[in-house]
Amino acid sequence: MDRLTDAIAMILGVVLGAIGALLLACVLLFAAYALLALLVHVAYRIATRRRNR
Repeated sequence: MDRLTDAIAMILGVVLGAIGALLLACVLLFAAYALLALLVHVAYRIATRRRNR
């Protein structure tokens, strides 16, 4: 019985760790995408401002 609970705890830990890593990867990907979009937006504004003058 003790081995069974240990195995269940280990499996739960692995599953929760995988879910956490997946969520972290999604958050990092979203942050990188937002940063890239912001950079592109700023560069586009600077380029259009120079062209208008």
